[in-house]
Amino acid sequence: MPPARARFAPTEPTGISIPRQVLLLLFVLLASTVVWAVGDSNGDTDLTRFGHDIHVPAGQGAQDVTCFFCSIYVRGNVAGDITAFGGKIVFEAPVQIAGDVTTILGDITVAPGTAIAGDLTAVGGAIQRPSDAQIAGDVTPIRKGWWLTLLLVSPFILLGILIAAIVWLIQYMRRPRGVPAAV
Repeated sequence: MPPARARFAPTEPTGISIPRQVLLLLFVLLASTVVWAVGDSNGDTDLTRFGHDIHVPAGQGAQDVTCFFCSIYVRGNVAGDITAFGGKIVFEAPVQIAGDVTTILGDITVAPGTAIAGDLTAVGGAIQRPSDAQIAGDVTPIRKGWWLTLLLVSPFILLGILIAAIVWLIQYMRRPRGVPAAV
């Protein structure tokens, strides 16, 4: 006769339980994303930083330059795009830029004699450029205003509404359901 299996009575769930493996996986994904975003380029010509200014020195070039919550200072040529989120872009010497130059919530300062093959865009900032700067694409300064604030804040408002709805739904599902009493 086979050994009897122990039976456990099902219990009422006491809340949301997330397995440790899922939490560990989420932590590893978050940590690897942060390491990737903060890590140095180690000889790669693409420069990406988070929270640390980027300096492209004279005589040294780069492919694409991207900065999150920091500024970009350029003295060397860039063969691709330059993008800054929450920081400024400053061309400190006459340089050649083969791509687009874009900043969101920051200013762009162009040095005399600079040549930009793409567009020059500042969303929520200003563009300062001398008359002898050569810009082949469009120059678009989108200044700060109430509509820009609304545009940038609206995703966070929608996220807050979504989180509030999820919390309400979880609390609604956890409420005890009473059995109608017999009369």
